[in-house]
Amino acid sequence: MNTIILNVEKREQQKVSDLKSKGLIPAIIYGKNQDSLKVSVKSSEFNSVLKQAGESTLIDLKGVDNDVTVVIKDVAFSPLGGAIEHVDFYAVTKGQKMTTNVSLEFVNEAPVEALNLGVVNRILYEVSVDCIPSKLPQYIEVDLSTLKTLEDKFLVKDLKLPEGVTINNNLEDSIAVVGTLTEAEESQGSDEGQEDSQTTTSEDK
Repeated sequence: MNTIILNVEKREQQKVSDLKSKGLIPAIIYGKNQDSLKVSVKSSEFNSVLKQAGESTLIDLKGVDNDVTVVIKDVAFSPLGGAIEHVDFYAVTKGQKMTTNVSLEFVNEAPVEALNLGVVNRILYEVSVDCIPSKLPQYIEVDLSTLKTLEDKFLVKDLKLPEGVTINNNLEDSIAVVGTLTEAEESQGSDEGQEDSQTTTSEDK
């Protein structure tokens, strides 16, 4: 599969505030066959790559002694404002199995919703997989056209996995289930009631 190129710089002992003032994000590269290496990456460039890559696209890091192929293992966000505070890159080895999360892509319309018989509730949005780097899929499709009645469910075992990819989740876990319209309306009414209650409480104060 294609990889994305991202430039990084070795990170010396600098304060996080100094990096932020330069538009840089502190990061670390590590892996089974990779010594931990502290780096920094331009915020604008990383944000662009994050939108394209998520956790399931290979990234070639340039700027260290030897180019490193990685996946994004973890992104820490600030609780105030949501800015990215830190990034973990996991180095992968060509031909060696890796474990990572892959996003689920919901496709096609569910007949049960088209006929206004029920509402599809999405439960899982990603799954954990094992594969060699070259077989890593960017996403795995969930075909909602199989949901035709109120009793239907889409389980992990129903996923059509690309060749060379195995899944770590419990095969009986639900990815999408069908709920009745009444349940959906009650849930929506409950949410609205909580919002009204919070508003009233705030105004009373």
